[in-house]
Amino acid sequence: STHRREAAYGKVNKLNVGGLGRVASLTSRSSPGERDEAKVRGSAGRTVYPAPSRLLYTKNEQNFGDYRIFSPDIVTQNPYFSVITILMEQDKISELLNEFTQFVDIVRILREKCPWDKEQTHESLRRCLLEESYEVLEAIDSGNKNELKKELGDVFLQVVFHSIIGEETGDFTLTEVMRQEREKLIERHPHVFGDTKVTGTDEVLVNWEKRKQKDGRASILDGVPSELPALFKAYRIQEKAAKVGFDWKDKEPVFDKIREEIEELKQNVESGANPKEIEEELGDVLFSLVNYARFINVNPEDALRQTVNKFSKRFRKIEEHAKSENRELEDMSLEEMDAIWNKAKENT
Repeated sequence: STHRREAAYGKVNKLNVGGLGRVASLTSRSSPGERDEAKVRGSAGRTVYPAPSRLLYTKNEQNFGDYRIFSPDIVTQNPYFSVITILMEQDKISELLNEFTQFVDIVRILREKCPWDKEQTHESLRRCLLEESYEVLEAIDSGNKNELKKELGDVFLQVVFHSIIGEETGDFTLTEVMRQEREKLIERHPHVFGDTKVTGTDEVLVNWEKRKQKDGRASILDGVPSELPALFKAYRIQEKAAKVGFDWKDKEPVFDKIREEIEELKQNVESGANPKEIEEELGDVLFSLVNYARFINVNPEDALRQTVNKFSKRFRKIEEHAKSENRELEDMSLEEMDAIWNKAKENT
């Protein structure tokens, strides 16, 4: 209809998509059947004919910053959106597609011809995925962007590898993995791709959890992986419970709870309680510490990892000192090691 055409194909001038595109103008109107002919004139002066699936829409033609990525069929079905073509450089699109295709092809070849790759299963690759994920975290902590780039590639390899195995078994394809994730991102961000209004991050997270529940999960806690490290798992479980209102009002009583749990632990140790009871009380102390960390916006897993790294660096200074004097650590006194430790502490 004329109404639909006017609403969906309005004129757009001088839109800049940060990082990916260029200043451009939509130089022709098109009907749904002529969408491929929509021309975009770039800053270099050339006319580009983007693929019909590469579209953006915005409810307000004057608010060019409020853009959203969507497929043309959804736009066509909704008369309230203005459509503009995506402004990603054509050479960048070609480079991305070329690299992606070559990468997947190489993994397929390795799967077919490399003895080690041929033997791998989802189960055997569990350790690899876990190790690569932790190496990404290590690269982030170190601030080494080149190392981060390399480690992200290794994680990406794991995603592609598992997907190829899924194709072989007929369970799923790489295309399905990407499509399902894309659709999930759109569905779980109604404040970006729909009409839902939010005032901040807290509302976004609450809406996210509600939509997860619609996926058929019996409990709000079901989304916490069982394989997570215990400290981080405790954090995530507390976080999820808090989103439905099961939480302390402020941090003061949370800290009081830590004191209470420490006292109970002390009493059990001093009274000679059995190891299982002491272990349980220590778990309560750790759980309450995690809860307090959440209230002061500190990720306990990150905090502990940084402390472990700090300890390791200082202890290595003791080892270096012993090595420089051709001595064994066992031959050094605690006082000597403490002196080196304190010196290292001043510099870290």
